[in-house]
Amino acid sequence: MLVNKGIVHSILRDTKLALADFDLAIELNPHSAPSYFNRGNLHYSLGDYSSAEQDYKKGLIINSICQ
Repeated sequence: MLVNKGIVHSILRDTKLALADFDLAIELNPHSAPSYFNRGNLHYSLGDYSSAEQDYKKGLIINSICQ
């Protein structure tokens, strides 16, 4: 639910709320690859490529373990 809320906030360009949603989603479920991928997308869109890369890598690791 929080990931979807974060996506909506991203679409509405409310990046502070989107980031807060993704952060909380990760805090509540640190094994959620979609949370990391979507937060990575947000970081990327803001030009924070280092944080985006970290989130993408974490999401990929989680995704590969869960498969």
